Amino acid sequence: MDKVERLQSLNEPKIILVGDSNLAFGIRSEMLEKEFNMQVVNLGFHGSLRNRLQENVAKLNINTGDIVIICHSSYGDDEGVVDYKLLLTTFEWHKELWKIASIEDYIGMLSAIPSYLISAYKHKILGTGNKPSSGCYSRDAFNKYGDNIFSEIDKETRFVFKEGSLDKYPAPISDACVNRINELNEYVIEKGARLLIGEFPIADGEYTPDHSAFYDFETELKNRIECSVISSVSDYFFDYTYFYNTILHLTED
Repeated sequence: MDKVERLQSLNEPKIILVGDSNLAFGIRSEMLEKEFNMQVVNLGFHGSLRNRLQENVAKLNINTGDIVIICHSSYGDDEGVVDYKLLLTTFEWHKELWKIASIEDYIGMLSAIPSYLISAYKHKILGTGNKPSSGCYSRDAFNKYGDNIFSEIDKETRFVFKEGSLDKYPAPISDACVNRINELNEYVIEKGARLLIGEFPIADGEYTPDHSAFYDFETELKNRIECSVISSVSDYFFDYTYFYNTILHLTED
């Protein structure tokens, strides 16, 4: 878990970016670092781990002077995890991560153990386990900040948008998510740090919902979240040509 190791190694004031994989693709942390003269760690994880877990990872090392910026692609979560097998694989022998799991997470991971063990056994038999992978999700595809840089190499892959691709955006904002973020805001303030909300990339083209839906979403978010929303959706509409392999992953362009 290179991202967690970087987070825990930085004890000076830093910028902590929290969110799913939309953060890993398209963010240029080095530019942020130079602009604000602060170290940056990009904690953008797989979206199947969901918001609560991503926020809890940030809590592993929040100190005085830190700036924590949440950039979720959805605020409609019910606090659950979509893929407990992935969560179990992510945690494995990283003991520092187990303390951020909830009782529900432990129950979910217990149910995923049979599937996890079958996969592990297959990898062992086939000799495919614990080997470097390739492609945009490999370890080498990320720089030291946690940014994905693979699209610099892969100039051909582009997501093909079609009718229905963006129907679930923007997602309704849930009470569970609002309450949890407001509690996180109190925690961050107690640590002498500051919590902020940033927007997520919005693919803008033929199949995109009316822009008014996103502006209404932003207004509701500002009214319900107790920390500052520092960006506007008007700055986050990007043409389809800038999206790499999903509706949320931007290219380096």
